[in-house]
Amino acid sequence: VALVVHHERRWWAKHQEVQQFIGSGALGPVRGVLISCGGARLGDIAPHFVDWCRWIVGSEIDHVVGYLDQITDINPRDPGGTLGFKDHPGYVHLTFANGVRAGIDLSQGVALPPEYRVVCDYGRIFIKEYRDDLGNFRAHVEIHARPDRDRIDIVAARDYYENNGLLEQINLSESDIGTYA
Repeated sequence: VALVVHHERRWWAKHQEVQQFIGSGALGPVRGVLISCGGARLGDIAPHFVDWCRWIVGSEIDHVVGYLDQITDINPRDPGGTLGFKDHPGYVHLTFANGVRAGIDLSQGVALPPEYRVVCDYGRIFIKEYRDDLGNFRAHVEIHARPDRDRIDIVAARDYYENNGLLEQINLSESDIGTYA
């Protein structure tokens, strides 16, 4: 019997590319992870982000600290309040066995799409998920490297878009990839 845990982010092309790049060692070891997603709830989406952190960091969780916010907004999964969902927004701090720390901020209020930051010794990775004006799912990934102390180069930038339910990669032009002084 085959069993697959339904944490789909690790199977998306953009996240696979990021995990492979981290595994290459080009940015050095992962030192920290930050994820933020406005309008989300701990029970709804936090397990997906915790799984993603475990997968990216390559270590099991050693210590967890969590903070619950008061529920002040209507739960999007129970807008009429008839199902009794009590899914709190809040913040989770994870410390992994290898010493890496991660923060997951799921604030209520304005529904903002997920943003991920992975900080390594020699660079960082940004991922932003969003929906375009037509409601199609999109994602943007940037990998920044610090080859020396005076500049940070964007060594890779990719956009992904939804096509028939699958994410396809858009290669950005050379003018989209640059150097920050």
